[in-house]
Amino acid sequence: MKVPGDLASHFHWHGGHFTDGQIIDTVTLRRAGTVVNNWKLRPEPVWNGDDEKAWRAVWH
Repeated sequence: MKVPGDLASHFHWHGGHFTDGQIIDTVTLRRAGTVVNNWKLRPEPVWNGDDEKAWRAVWH
């Protein structure tokens, strides 16, 4: 399955099956090619509203 980079870590640890209405909160960097989510590490980054280099993506 091909997914955006910010979902790859979540899919790696939790699989690609979702419950109806499930919400996934991720951090996405504004610059292409930069990685914030390391799929090798289970803890996912937490979005900080003060960070000008990233934004929050909410997947439903």
